[in-house]
Amino acid sequence: MYADRQRSNQHGLKRTADWFCHSVPYCHSRPPFVIPAKAGIQLFVFYVIAADIVIAVSKILFENQFMNAQNHNRFYLPPGSVSDNVFSITGDEFQHAKVKRLNPGVVITAVDGAGNEYRGEITSISKDTLAAMIIETIKHPPSALKVYLGIGIIRPGPMSFAVEKAVEAGVWQIIPLETRFSERKLSDKDLVRLNRISISALKQSGRVFLPEVTPVRTLTEVIDYHAGQSGILFADIEGKPLLSHNISFGSALILVGPEGGFSPEERDYLLEQGAIPVNLGRNRFRTETAALVAVAGLMMNCGAEI
Repeated sequence: MYADRQRSNQHGLKRTADWFCHSVPYCHSRPPFVIPAKAGIQLFVFYVIAADIVIAVSKILFENQFMNAQNHNRFYLPPGSVSDNVFSITGDEFQHAKVKRLNPGVVITAVDGAGNEYRGEITSISKDTLAAMIIETIKHPPSALKVYLGIGIIRPGPMSFAVEKAVEAGVWQIIPLETRFSERKLSDKDLVRLNRISISALKQSGRVFLPEVTPVRTLTEVIDYHAGQSGILFADIEGKPLLSHNISFGSALILVGPEGGFSPEERDYLLEQGAIPVNLGRNRFRTETAALVAVAGLMMNCGAEI
Protein backbone atom coordinates (compact mmCIF):
# COMPACT_ATOMS: atom_id res chain seq x y z
CA MET A 1 0.00 0.00 0.00
CA TYR A 2 2.87 2.36 0.87
CA ALA A 3 4.58 1.66 -2.47
CA ASP A 4 1.34 2.34 -4.37
CA ARG A 5 0.91 5.66 -2.57
CA GLN A 6 4.53 6.64 -3.33
CA ARG A 7 4.10 5.80 -7.03
CA SER A 8 0.87 7.88 -7.07
CA ASN A 9 2.65 10.86 -5.56
CA GLN A 10 5.49 10.60 -8.06
CA HIS A 11 2.98 10.40 -10.92
CA GLY A 12 1.23 13.53 -9.62
CA LEU A 13 4.48 15.46 -9.40
CA LYS A 14 5.39 14.45 -12.97
CA ARG A 15 1.99 15.65 -14.25
CA THR A 16 2.44 18.98 -12.43
CA ALA A 17 5.92 19.45 -13.91
CA ASP A 18 4.66 18.64 -17.43
CA TRP A 19 1.79 21.13 -17.07
CA PHE A 20 4.14 23.89 -15.90
CA CYS A 21 6.58 23.35 -18.75
CA HIS A 22 3.88 23.37 -21.41
CA SER A 23 2.06 26.38 -19.92
CA VAL A 24 5.05 28.71 -20.56
CA PRO A 25 5.86 29.06 -24.28
CA TYR A 26 9.05 27.26 -25.32
CA CYS A 27 10.26 26.77 -21.76
CA HIS A 28 11.04 23.09 -22.48
CA SER A 29 13.32 23.94 -25.40
CA ARG A 30 14.98 27.12 -24.16
CA PRO A 31 18.15 27.42 -22.05
CA PRO A 32 17.56 28.18 -18.36
CA PHE A 33 16.53 31.77 -17.39
CA VAL A 34 15.72 32.73 -21.01
CA ILE A 35 12.18 34.18 -21.21
CA PRO A 36 10.39 34.78 -24.54
CA ALA A 37 9.33 38.33 -25.37
CA LYS A 38 5.62 37.66 -24.92
CA ALA A 39 6.13 35.99 -21.55
CA GLY A 40 8.48 38.82 -20.50
CA ILE A 41 5.82 41.45 -21.21
CA GLN A 42 3.27 39.48 -19.24
CA LEU A 43 5.71 39.11 -16.36
CA PHE A 44 6.45 42.87 -16.41
CA VAL A 45 2.75 43.74 -16.29
CA PHE A 46 2.31 41.30 -13.42
CA TYR A 47 5.11 42.95 -11.43
CA VAL A 48 3.67 46.45 -12.05
CA ILE A 49 0.24 45.37 -10.82
CA ALA A 50 1.76 43.58 -7.84
CA ALA A 51 3.77 46.69 -6.93
CA ASP A 52 0.61 48.85 -7.06
CA ILE A 53 -1.18 46.38 -4.79
CA VAL A 54 1.70 46.37 -2.30
CA ILE A 55 1.78 50.19 -2.23
CA ALA A 56 -1.99 50.40 -1.73
CA VAL A 57 -1.97 47.82 1.07
CA SER A 58 0.97 49.55 2.77
CA LYS A 59 -0.87 52.86 2.64
CA ILE A 60 -3.98 51.32 4.20
CA LEU A 61 -1.94 49.68 6.95
CA PHE A 62 -0.16 52.94 7.69
CA GLU A 63 -3.43 54.89 7.83
CA ASN A 64 -4.97 52.26 10.09
CA GLN A 65 -1.94 52.42 12.36
CA PHE A 66 -2.21 56.22 12.46
CA MET A 67 -5.94 56.08 13.25
CA ASN A 68 -5.28 53.51 15.96
CA ALA A 69 -2.75 55.85 17.52
CA GLN A 70 -5.19 58.76 17.32
CA ASN A 71 -8.43 57.09 18.39
CA HIS A 72 -7.68 53.84 20.18
CA ASN A 73 -4.89 55.22 22.40
CA ARG A 74 -7.45 57.61 23.89
CA PHE A 75 -8.47 57.37 27.52
CA TYR A 76 -10.86 58.98 29.97
CA LEU A 77 -9.55 60.56 33.16
CA PRO A 78 -11.97 60.74 36.09
CA PRO A 79 -11.61 63.66 38.54
CA GLY A 80 -8.37 63.60 40.51
CA SER A 81 -6.31 61.86 37.80
CA VAL A 82 -4.12 64.87 36.93
CA SER A 83 -1.43 66.16 39.31
CA ASP A 84 1.95 67.88 38.90
CA ASN A 85 2.04 67.67 35.10
CA VAL A 86 1.33 63.94 35.20
CA PHE A 87 -1.90 62.06 34.60
CA SER A 88 -2.63 58.58 35.89
CA ILE A 89 -4.84 55.92 34.34
CA THR A 90 -6.44 53.43 36.71
CA GLY A 91 -9.50 51.19 37.02
CA ASP A 92 -11.36 50.19 33.87
CA GLU A 93 -9.26 52.50 31.72
CA PHE A 94 -6.09 50.82 32.96
CA GLN A 95 -7.51 47.45 31.90
CA HIS A 96 -8.03 48.87 28.42
CA ALA A 97 -4.43 50.07 28.40
CA LYS A 98 -3.21 46.59 29.37
CA VAL A 99 -5.11 45.07 26.45
CA LYS A 100 -3.36 47.48 24.08
CA ARG A 101 0.04 46.38 25.49
CA LEU A 102 1.37 49.92 25.66
CA ASN A 103 4.96 50.50 26.72
CA PRO A 104 6.85 53.43 28.26
CA GLY A 105 7.68 56.04 25.63
CA VAL A 106 4.37 55.70 23.77
CA VAL A 107 2.37 58.93 23.41
CA ILE A 108 -1.31 58.67 24.33
CA THR A 109 -4.26 61.04 24.55
CA ALA A 110 -6.58 61.47 27.51
CA VAL A 111 -9.60 63.67 28.24
CA ASP A 112 -11.12 64.57 31.58
CA GLY A 113 -14.69 65.02 30.34
CA ALA A 114 -14.61 68.72 31.27
CA GLY A 115 -13.07 70.08 28.08
CA ASN A 116 -9.40 69.36 28.80
CA GLU A 117 -7.45 67.16 26.41
CA TYR A 118 -3.99 65.91 27.32
CA ARG A 119 -1.21 64.37 25.26
CA GLY A 120 1.26 62.51 27.39
CA GLU A 121 4.22 60.17 27.11
CA ILE A 122 3.99 57.02 29.19
CA THR A 123 6.66 57.03 31.89
CA SER A 124 5.74 54.00 33.98
CA ILE A 125 3.30 51.10 34.14
CA SER A 126 2.75 49.32 37.44
CA LYS A 127 0.37 46.58 38.50
CA ASP A 128 -2.72 48.80 38.47
CA THR A 129 -1.61 52.27 37.29
CA LEU A 130 -0.27 53.86 34.13
CA ALA A 131 1.48 57.22 34.52
CA ALA A 132 2.19 59.65 31.69
CA MET A 133 4.06 62.94 31.61
CA ILE A 134 1.93 65.68 30.03
CA ILE A 135 3.56 67.17 26.94
CA GLU A 136 0.56 69.17 25.68
CA THR A 137 -2.72 70.43 27.14
CA ILE A 138 -5.60 71.67 24.99
CA LYS A 139 -8.58 73.44 26.58
CA HIS A 140 -11.70 73.19 24.43
CA PRO A 141 -14.61 75.63 24.78
CA PRO A 142 -18.08 74.14 25.28
CA SER A 143 -20.55 73.99 22.43
CA ALA A 144 -22.66 77.06 21.76
CA LEU A 145 -25.76 74.86 22.11
CA LYS A 146 -26.27 72.54 25.05
CA VAL A 147 -28.83 69.84 24.31
CA TYR A 148 -30.36 67.91 27.17
CA LEU A 149 -32.11 64.70 26.17
CA GLY A 150 -34.93 63.34 28.31
CA ILE A 151 -35.83 59.83 27.20
CA GLY A 152 -38.54 57.51 28.50
CA ILE A 153 -37.13 54.35 30.05
CA ILE A 154 -37.12 51.44 27.60
CA ARG A 155 -35.54 47.97 27.44
CA PRO A 156 -31.80 47.70 28.23
CA GLY A 157 -30.60 47.06 24.66
CA PRO A 158 -32.41 49.98 23.01
CA MET A 159 -31.61 52.21 25.99
CA SER A 160 -27.91 51.46 25.60
CA PHE A 161 -28.13 52.21 21.88
CA ALA A 162 -29.88 55.53 22.55
CA VAL A 163 -27.23 56.61 25.06
CA GLU A 164 -24.34 55.67 22.79
CA LYS A 165 -25.71 57.44 19.72
CA ALA A 166 -26.88 60.49 21.66
CA VAL A 167 -23.36 60.97 23.05
CA GLU A 168 -21.87 60.59 19.57
CA ALA A 169 -24.40 63.13 18.24
CA GLY A 170 -23.32 65.72 20.82
CA VAL A 171 -25.86 65.86 23.69
CA TRP A 172 -24.82 67.57 26.90
CA GLN A 173 -26.77 65.36 29.31
CA ILE A 174 -29.09 62.35 29.17
CA ILE A 175 -32.03 62.11 31.58
CA PRO A 176 -33.95 58.82 31.93
CA LEU A 177 -37.62 59.66 32.38
CA GLU A 178 -40.13 57.78 34.50
CA THR A 179 -43.43 58.14 32.67
CA ARG A 180 -46.76 56.38 32.66
CA PHE A 181 -45.79 54.05 29.82
CA SER A 182 -42.19 53.39 30.91
CA GLU A 183 -41.39 49.73 30.30
CA ARG A 184 -39.22 49.07 33.33
CA LYS A 185 -37.25 50.56 36.23
CA LEU A 186 -33.61 51.59 36.09
CA SER A 187 -31.45 50.30 38.93
CA ASP A 188 -28.22 51.86 40.19
CA LYS A 189 -26.38 49.08 38.37
CA ASP A 190 -28.12 50.07 35.12
CA LEU A 191 -27.04 53.69 35.58
CA VAL A 192 -23.42 52.65 36.12
CA ARG A 193 -23.56 50.60 32.91
CA LEU A 194 -25.10 53.45 30.91
CA ASN A 195 -22.46 55.90 32.14
CA ARG A 196 -19.75 53.45 31.07
CA ILE A 197 -21.36 53.39 27.62
CA SER A 198 -21.26 57.20 27.64
CA ILE A 199 -17.52 57.14 28.40
CA SER A 200 -16.88 54.63 25.63
CA ALA A 201 -18.84 56.75 23.12
CA LEU A 202 -16.97 59.85 24.31
CA LYS A 203 -13.63 58.27 23.44
CA GLN A 204 -14.82 56.75 20.17
CA SER A 205 -16.37 59.98 18.87
CA GLY A 206 -13.46 62.23 19.86
CA ARG A 207 -15.52 64.40 22.21
CA VAL A 208 -13.98 66.13 25.23
CA PHE A 209 -17.08 66.87 27.32
CA LEU A 210 -18.62 63.82 28.99
CA PRO A 211 -22.43 63.68 28.98
CA GLU A 212 -23.76 62.38 32.28
CA VAL A 213 -26.59 59.86 32.43
CA THR A 214 -28.47 61.23 35.44
CA PRO A 215 -30.59 59.31 37.95
CA VAL A 216 -34.18 58.69 36.89
CA ARG A 217 -36.45 61.73 37.10
CA THR A 218 -40.12 62.44 36.58
CA LEU A 219 -41.43 64.92 34.04
CA THR A 220 -42.26 67.34 36.84
CA GLU A 221 -38.73 67.23 38.22
CA VAL A 222 -37.19 67.78 34.80
CA ILE A 223 -39.48 70.67 33.89
CA ASP A 224 -38.99 72.37 37.27
CA TYR A 225 -35.21 72.20 36.85
CA HIS A 226 -35.08 73.49 33.26
CA ALA A 227 -37.92 76.01 33.36
CA GLY A 228 -36.64 79.50 32.61
CA GLN A 229 -33.16 78.40 31.52
CA SER A 230 -33.77 76.07 28.58
CA GLY A 231 -36.10 75.88 25.63
CA ILE A 232 -38.28 72.79 26.11
CA LEU A 233 -39.52 70.64 23.25
CA PHE A 234 -41.14 67.22 23.15
CA ALA A 235 -41.71 64.70 20.36
CA ASP A 236 -45.38 64.68 19.44
CA ILE A 237 -47.18 63.44 16.37
CA GLU A 238 -49.55 66.44 16.43
CA GLY A 239 -46.77 69.03 16.51
CA LYS A 240 -45.28 70.94 13.62
CA PRO A 241 -42.17 69.51 11.91
CA LEU A 242 -39.07 70.14 13.98
CA LEU A 243 -37.19 71.83 11.16
CA SER A 244 -40.06 74.27 10.55
CA HIS A 245 -39.59 75.91 13.97
CA ASN A 246 -37.41 78.99 14.32
CA ILE A 247 -35.39 77.84 17.31
CA SER A 248 -32.52 79.89 18.71
CA PHE A 249 -31.82 78.50 22.15
CA GLY A 250 -28.49 78.46 23.93
CA SER A 251 -29.77 75.50 25.92
CA ALA A 252 -32.54 73.12 24.91
CA LEU A 253 -34.31 70.18 26.52
CA ILE A 254 -35.81 67.66 24.07
CA LEU A 255 -38.16 65.06 25.55
CA VAL A 256 -38.92 61.70 23.91
CA GLY A 257 -41.46 59.32 25.43
CA PRO A 258 -41.14 55.52 25.72
CA GLU A 259 -42.65 53.13 23.17
CA GLY A 260 -46.19 54.16 24.17
CA GLY A 261 -45.35 57.85 23.98
CA PHE A 262 -46.54 60.37 26.53
CA SER A 263 -49.96 59.86 28.05
CA PRO A 264 -52.71 62.47 27.36
CA GLU A 265 -52.24 63.81 30.89
CA GLU A 266 -48.48 64.12 30.45
CA ARG A 267 -48.93 65.83 27.10
CA ASP A 268 -51.38 68.34 28.58
CA TYR A 269 -48.94 69.04 31.41
CA LEU A 270 -46.09 69.71 28.98
CA LEU A 271 -48.24 72.09 26.96
CA GLU A 272 -49.25 73.92 30.13
CA GLN A 273 -45.59 74.41 30.96
CA GLY A 274 -44.92 76.00 27.58
CA ALA A 275 -43.16 73.02 25.99
CA ILE A 276 -43.18 73.01 22.19
CA PRO A 277 -44.57 69.88 20.47
CA VAL A 278 -42.46 68.87 17.47
CA ASN A 279 -43.16 66.28 14.80
CA LEU A 280 -40.16 64.16 13.82
CA GLY A 281 -41.57 63.01 10.48
CA ARG A 282 -44.21 60.81 8.89
CA ASN A 283 -42.50 57.56 9.81
CA ARG A 284 -43.14 55.85 13.11
CA PHE A 285 -39.89 55.59 15.09
CA ARG A 286 -38.85 53.45 17.99
CA THR A 287 -37.87 55.46 21.05
CA GLU A 288 -34.12 55.07 20.52
CA THR A 289 -34.46 56.17 16.87
CA ALA A 290 -36.74 59.07 17.75
CA ALA A 291 -34.22 60.31 20.31
CA LEU A 292 -31.41 60.39 17.74
CA VAL A 293 -33.60 62.04 15.08
CA ALA A 294 -34.75 64.66 17.59
CA VAL A 295 -31.22 65.53 18.72
CA ALA A 296 -29.82 65.72 15.20
CA GLY A 297 -32.79 67.75 13.95
CA LEU A 298 -32.56 70.19 16.85
CA MET A 299 -28.84 70.76 16.29
CA MET A 300 -29.35 71.29 12.58
CA ASN A 301 -32.19 73.71 13.28
CA CYS A 302 -30.03 75.74 15.65
CA GLY A 303 -26.99 75.62 13.39
CA ALA A 304 -24.90 73.68 15.88
CA GLU A 305 -22.21 71.22 14.83
CA ILE A 306 -23.14 67.57 15.17
